[in-house]
Parts: sequence; C-alpha cells; structure tokens
Amino acid sequence: MKYNLGTVVVLLSALKCYPAWREHVVVVLYYLLCNSCYIFSLKTSFMKWKPDYDSAASEYAKAAVAFKNAKQYDQAKDAYLREAESHQNNRAAYEQAGMMLKEMQQLGEAVLLIEKASMMFIENGTPDTAAMALDRAGKLIENVNLNKAVELYQQAASVFENEERLRQSVELLGKVSRLLVRSRRLDEAAVSLLKEKNMYKEIENYPTCFKKTIAQVLVQLHRNDYVAADKCVRESYSIPGFNGSEDAIALEQLLEGFDEQDQDQVSAICNSPLFKYMDNDYAKLALSLRVPGGGVKKSPASPQEAAGTTGKAASHAAEDDDEYSSGLC
Repeated sequence: MKYNLGTVVVLLSALKCYPAWREHVVVVLYYLLCNSCYIFSLKTSFMKWKPDYDSAASEYAKAAVAFKNAKQYDQAKDAYLREAESHQNNRAAYEQAGMMLKEMQQLGEAVLLIEKASMMFIENGTPDTAAMALDRAGKLIENVNLNKAVELYQQAASVFENEERLRQSVELLGKVSRLLVRSRRLDEAAVSLLKEKNMYKEIENYPTCFKKTIAQVLVQLHRNDYVAADKCVRESYSIPGFNGSEDAIALEQLLEGFDEQDQDQVSAICNSPLFKYMDNDYAKLALSLRVPGGGVKKSPASPQEAAGTTGKAASHAAEDDDEYSSGLC
C-alpha cells in the first residue's frame, strides 16, 4: 500500500470526523513518518557519502511493530520485508514477515519466507535458530499440507542431529513418523521409526524404545510383513529391560494371534490400554489391524459336541454293517 501527501490530508480529516478510526489512522501516520525517515537515511550528500541502512531498517522495524499491533498484517509484512532488505538480508525480519502472512492465512508464502530465513540462519552460523524456525514452519503447514510438514520436520531434525542435539532431533523425528503414518506412507514410516528408536537407544531412553517397538510392529503388520514385525521384536531383546516387560509379552501375543489368524486375540491385545493410550496415529493403527483373510480362528469343539459327533459316526457304521450282514446277494 502506497501513501503520499494526499493520503496524509485524508487521514487527518478522518481523524477529526471519525474518532473510532484513531488507532488505525495513527498507525498509518506513524508508518509515513518512518517511511520518510527511511528515505532520509538512504539519501547521500556532500557530507554524507554512504546510505545509513541500519537507521532505515530500524525505522521500518518500528513501523512493522505498529502495524502488527493494529492487526494491519499486510502492511506489517511489507514493513518487515523492507527492514530485511535494508539490513543486509535480516533473517529475523524475513521470519516475522512470514508470520504476518500466516495471520493472513497465506500459509504457502509464509513457509517459503521462513525457509528462506532458516537458510540464512544456517549460513550465518546459527543452526539451532534455523531448526526452530523450520519447526515453526512445519506447525504452520501441518494441517493443510502433510507432505510439506514432513519435509520441514525432517530438515529441522537433520540440523539438530548435525549439531549433536539428539533429544531435540528425536522429538522432531517423532513428528515425522506420526505424520507418515497419518498419510499412509508406511514404508517411509518404518524407516523413520527405526531411526527414531535407535536414537532413543543412543541416549539411553529405554522405556521409549519399547513404545517405538510397538509402533514398528503395528506399521509392519499393516504392511503385511510378519517377518519384519517379528524381527523388530527379536532385535529389541537386546535393549535392557525389554525381556519380560509388559510390552514384550503383549507383542509376543499379538504376533502369535496374527500368525494364527486369530482375530479375537489380535483385537483383544490391540484394545488393551497399552495400545489404546499410545499416540493417536498409532492407536488408530492398532484398532484397525486385521489378520490376513479377515477370518476368526475357530474355537475348539466342546466335549458334549465331540461325544455327539462320535455317537453319530458309530450309528452310521452300525447301519452299514446291518445292511451287508446277509451278504451281497
């Protein structure tokens, strides 16, 4: 939005006629003042050979905050971008401009600006800030574009891992795994869960490793890969405390029921609190798990039924004997 002297006259008139507009009018006038200071800062003269970009950026930063407080997000975004351009590509200003676009529900453009800011943070030697910016961008876009959110979280996790901040990295990998499951990208989810589990093992968070083993098994069974699911459990016995744990016993029963195509046993395990109170995406996997063929294992016959069947067979045999007792002729 461009303002000039005519705009100022109109705004001053509106300020007199419409007191309710006072806040917005004052903000715009403040922006005009900052714009004038910005232009003055960039002007050169006989005594001033170089433009003062720092002062210009400072004026636009003040205008951006004023617009933001007045909820004039489009103008705030414009001011932040001008600040960024004036202050040798100010990284934080690009991120703030992205947040203004978020308020305007222009999420795609917002993420692009935040990604640009994160690349600048990395180039400037502040990778932690870059990773946090990517994490924020992922949260912005998660509800409208799962694939983009996965990409952003993976980038952030990679940055933290390179900085050997494994706890922050594994937390972001957890988001990646859950979103991959939610979008039914199960092959990629299996790879992500394995990496996540190994990272928890590296930082010696063994109880969480048990939970990740359950998630692995659910993903592999949904892929109809019983062998891979069984392998996940066998490998977990090397983790201290897994052998004999509630998780290990439940997984053995689950694999047994799945192998025997016993839907009743599988459903009973998947409806247990151990599975139901996992992260929502994994709990849904558990509740929707079906054995191959969708059949229910037949229950064994009761003693009375078995005796009845034997009696019928014996009577049929006796009738056959009577029929041929007098010979074939």
